[in-house]
Amino acid sequence: MSRVGLFLFGLFAVGNSGCTLAHYVQKKPDYGVVAIPSNTNSWPFYYRDRALALIEKHVGPDFVIVKEETVVTGGNVGLDQTTPRLTPVSGEDPSDLIQERVASGDMMGAHVAEWQITYARRGAAIPGMPPPGAFPVPGAPPIQPNAVPLPPPRPLPTALPPPRTLP
Repeated sequence: MSRVGLFLFGLFAVGNSGCTLAHYVQKKPDYGVVAIPSNTNSWPFYYRDRALALIEKHVGPDFVIVKEETVVTGGNVGLDQTTPRLTPVSGEDPSDLIQERVASGDMMGAHVAEWQITYARRGAAIPGMPPPGAFPVPGAPPIQPNAVPLPPPRPLPTALPPPRTLP
């Protein structure tokens, strides 16, 4: 097999390995959550296009994106080195020593996160979410039933005070 053929076969195998990088986190009949590694849509991965294709495959082309957010899905924490140390087996006899590995050094940590897109078929009700079309404005306070309305705002003064004269 030529080098070009081998390269094309390797590229095809990697591209079709089943790892689309977009996956379902939750899948219900009328709504769900799709996750991608990051909210980007550029070559070579096109994460957002793949997520939208999964959504359209699940609920059809008439869907609403309810929420998008970064979600920490895990993490890995470790130490950068270990040190051998001799430790007495019993507190009295210093000749009974065993060697053990003791963790030392700096803690290293990294969060593993993904971008999650919550979606629904247009007109579908999602448990725990407001009804379709009534999604609150981000940052707005929740609407309280039977709340006493605030009085109307007072008008601002229209005339400026006279300028001061210096002596």
